[in-house]
Amino acid sequence: MNDTLKLFIIISLWSQLTLSQLNYCLKPIGCYHDECCFNIIPKTGPICDPIPGCVAYFQPDCCKNSRSIHTDYGIMYGYAISLDNEYGYQENGKRYIQIWKGIPYAKPPTQKNNLRFHRPIPPIHSNEKYDATYFRSSCSQPNFNTFNEWSKYSYGWYKHFTLEQMNQEGFNDHEDCLYLNIYNLYEIDIGLNNNNNNNKQYPIIVFFHGIDHLIGSANYYPGHVLAQLGLVVITVNYRLGPFGYLAINKPYLQKNININDISDHDDGDNVDVDVDVDDDDEEEEILMGNYGLWDQIRALEFIHEHADKFLGDRNQITVIGYGSAAADVALHLLSEKSGRRNPPLFHRVILMSGSDQMEGGFIQNINESEAYAKQLAYQVGCDVSSRRSMINCLRSRTSTEISNAAAKTRIHRPNWLTKPWAPTLDYDFIMNTPKYLWNNGLYAHIPLIGGLVVDDGVFHALASIYRLDVPHTWNLINSTQNNAFDSHELLNPNTEFSGMSIDLMRSGFMEMVKNDFALDPVGITNSLLFQYTYWPDKENTFSRWEMYRSAWTDRFIGSGLIQTLQYHSNPKYAKKKLESITNQYLPMNYTQMYIFGYKSNNDKWSQIIGVYPGSELQYIFGLPLLQLYKTIEEINKQWSIDLNMKPPYYQYTNLDIQMSNVMLSLIMNFAKTSNATPQLIQNLIWDTYRIENRTYLWLNLIDNRTLMESYHSNLKFKRVDKGFDLKQNYRLNTYSYWIYFYNKQLQWLPRYSLPTPILINLEDYRLATFSLAEEENC
Repeated sequence: MNDTLKLFIIISLWSQLTLSQLNYCLKPIGCYHDECCFNIIPKTGPICDPIPGCVAYFQPDCCKNSRSIHTDYGIMYGYAISLDNEYGYQENGKRYIQIWKGIPYAKPPTQKNNLRFHRPIPPIHSNEKYDATYFRSSCSQPNFNTFNEWSKYSYGWYKHFTLEQMNQEGFNDHEDCLYLNIYNLYEIDIGLNNNNNNNKQYPIIVFFHGIDHLIGSANYYPGHVLAQLGLVVITVNYRLGPFGYLAINKPYLQKNININDISDHDDGDNVDVDVDVDDDDEEEEILMGNYGLWDQIRALEFIHEHADKFLGDRNQITVIGYGSAAADVALHLLSEKSGRRNPPLFHRVILMSGSDQMEGGFIQNINESEAYAKQLAYQVGCDVSSRRSMINCLRSRTSTEISNAAAKTRIHRPNWLTKPWAPTLDYDFIMNTPKYLWNNGLYAHIPLIGGLVVDDGVFHALASIYRLDVPHTWNLINSTQNNAFDSHELLNPNTEFSGMSIDLMRSGFMEMVKNDFALDPVGITNSLLFQYTYWPDKENTFSRWEMYRSAWTDRFIGSGLIQTLQYHSNPKYAKKKLESITNQYLPMNYTQMYIFGYKSNNDKWSQIIGVYPGSELQYIFGLPLLQLYKTIEEINKQWSIDLNMKPPYYQYTNLDIQMSNVMLSLIMNFAKTSNATPQLIQNLIWDTYRIENRTYLWLNLIDNRTLMESYHSNLKFKRVDKGFDLKQNYRLNTYSYWIYFYNKQLQWLPRYSLPTPILINLEDYRLATFSLAEEENC
């Protein structure tokens, strides 16, 4: 072989290698042809490619990759990432990701602006330049530093596990937080006259985060990968805690409604209530609450107003709600201000790990909101003798004082099974109770996907254990890592974790039922122990721990979500289509359910606490794909600078990448066509959830073999649907227990055994009686 031929072969191989490193082919589910391939480029920056010698007051003016969009509220300068080359920016490229961070969609609702506890107001109209190349503050939220404080709350565990894996140092939160981030794909298509023919409009995905309506941030979820699939991805910050959900309304006259009319009203009849308007309005002030929901509406209005500016299709908007935000999104389906608006503000929804029917999804009792507000005010030293003085005082306190006090606000009363900071009935955003609206078909009849991860309640379970006195003997966490307990360092699991003892399980359940004011706590605890015993191996401590966390998942997430899915899939109110064969109008169902059961082999915590909350989000946002072909040093640098995120705390595996492919494909197909599986998955199509079948899609991949192939060959070698299945009736028995039976059990009286007389003791009592009679001369 001559030298010329050798050089030609080397150049050819190098070109193919470079191309393979640059383009990662993501194919929709069921499609294995090259023409349906999406090229994923694992690039995250640079934010600014400087123009040599340029000096300007406005920094983006000196960046080659600046991108501006003209809005009613200013000229927003973001930046572009070239997808045509592996490194740097290319001005004459064909494909770009465009990013705008921290775009304001409302005036800052701050103490200084006198807009705290008010609905959002659009920003001031402006023609000024605005730097949208960096994230703005997240919304105010509690911040506990000591393990002893945060370990007693479920959101504390979420913050130190799921969010801690993404949280960059220097994280800050503030009342001035009503901002959104936009990611889109820009492709240059040059026509015959050398004109840019890019008139494309892409479907829009809007993502709302949320944990207990208390913590979270839109800045944790980069849209780089989803946008490359031909989507506009928008993440939104909205007010949390009391800033978003404090209400002092008391809108019901006691003579017209009993305290349990709302919480126990299941028959679908209208709740006849009157709005309580005080005569002495100068002394009494009302705050109707739901400010976080109005923030979300304002963000959706902003998106509608400017969709075409960032290549979005305002007629194809999919809203994803995660956690407590899923409850908000479900309520938007019921609201005439958003989902039932004409035209509607969105067209498809995905509820992830939450719903309006879960505990904390909606305030269920008429006195709760004001009671929580008074307790919050008391904690920050405010006078609660009158509403006006209390509200004025709360408006005078710092956001940090209010946020930290809000985290500890909780009142235990009979039938109060909700959480303090949640949406409430205000007769504006929502005109009646959710159950009434669902039961009467007053909701947006649009495609809906709802689901959860297998161990969504594990952080509730952990918090319940660490509220007890016994956890010091529980060996869950590596005891040598003492410095991590009171810092933001990620905790490590104990490799010698031994599961859960029956005594600890009993104590956890006992504390739960006591907090719910059970009249017979011992009896209900025994009932729970029976319900959540793994009978094939009842002495197995690891199975016991799995069952315990399942109990909290069933109670707080699953039982509520299943009710929302049943409401939405009710055939009585489904849209109908004409069946050509029978010439009849038959109901169309748009409801689908999933269960996410995947655990990464490299995630050491998932091997102990299961598929924990938020672990699926990294696959939906394609984080494993942003790691492709990069060294540890490159990942550490690029994620920190370009994404403002910590690098992944474990190396993603080939199977993790494949799982991300599947999740991305499902989201992409649903956002574009309302059908997550337009083609077969190995002879399997995601069936709808209906009352008669209750079908769900089981999402999991299992492979214990060590794969030596490259990423591309691995994808061809492995079948994308391995571990996936369509199943039915997910945990219906346990869900039914929490929905229909548990609350009744709380009212059961204790059952004590009758004493059995013993002859010798009876004789002693007789002698004592006779002795007393003689002393009293009876």
